[in-house]
Amino acid sequence: MAKESIIQPYSEIIKVDEAFEEYKKLCEGKSSEYKTYTDWKKAIEEKFRKLDSEEKRENFKHFLIYKIRESSNINGYFIPVMTCFISVFLGNIRSILPDADDNKTGKMLLSIIAFVVIIIGALYSVKEIVNNKKETNLNYCFYSDLLDVLEPTNNKP
Repeated sequence: MAKESIIQPYSEIIKVDEAFEEYKKLCEGKSSEYKTYTDWKKAIEEKFRKLDSEEKRENFKHFLIYKIRESSNINGYFIPVMTCFISVFLGNIRSILPDADDNKTGKMLLSIIAFVVIIIGALYSVKEIVNNKKETNLNYCFYSDLLDVLEPTNNKP
């Protein structure tokens, strides 16, 4: 199923995807168009001033609040589901191992391969959880910072 999301309003004024990439570069210490957070903030403030009516600012504010909620809800179900998935696989390792009486080489080899695949799968899943959490936290911080920048400019035409 494709991830549905609200369509960004006023993309002609501020392109959120581009602003996020610059924000991400700043947070990760990579080369960016801006040297500091305050440089980035000033540029965003200038763009927000182009939202010249209360209705536009309110619509964009609603978009940012939606994106903040969307970012914070992802970990609410993803991590428990992945933890359950990993524990089921790790819990079933014993059931795939042959009994002590069964010394057939083929079954033993199959069991070792299955064990290695399950461990690799579990490690990969943990890596994906960590990466997803990092990206989700960055999204949450980005949209929260955008909202913080929008709020003071909300009263300035």
